[in-house]
Amino acid sequence: DASNLERHLYLTAQLLEMQIPLIIALNMTDIAKRRGIHINIQYLSRLLTCPIIPLIAIRDIGMTELRQALTIPLSIQSTLPYPFDPLLQNALETLKKTLPPHKVPPQWLACRLLEGDAIACLYVTKEEHIFAQSLIQQIKAECGEEVDLLIADARYTWIQSILKKSIGQQSGE
Repeated sequence: DASNLERHLYLTAQLLEMQIPLIIALNMTDIAKRRGIHINIQYLSRLLTCPIIPLIAIRDIGMTELRQALTIPLSIQSTLPYPFDPLLQNALETLKKTLPPHKVPPQWLACRLLEGDAIACLYVTKEEHIFAQSLIQQIKAECGEEVDLLIADARYTWIQSILKKSIGQQSGE
């Protein structure tokens, strides 16, 4: 939803963590334009390291371009586009090193484990889960913050940076 980009960029951040090929279908661009929101789509695409297809789906505008984009092989971003607090980043790296190879990306799995995600726990042994819990407690003791809040803060800080660089109000920046 182009008219409510901040909320949807949070999901985009989580998808980028999964290190999967990604195309963004940016719908409701007409509503965003009516609200005076100008999105520099090419610049936003570069910042997010994935193609963005503007749509007005209700009028079938952009659907041909989206179908065409789906036929083009995509590259996968290997690093996160945003930094975490050094303490959190160290914990993520430590946890990633202890995890055996999985069918899911290690960065995503480590991040989700530190967020306390129950589904991520299904991918690890009891010992790995206990180790992740000990890292969570260690970070909380050192920072005085919940780890999931630190991760969310890093995502929202990145989103605000993206919005400042690629969104203009009325002036068409």
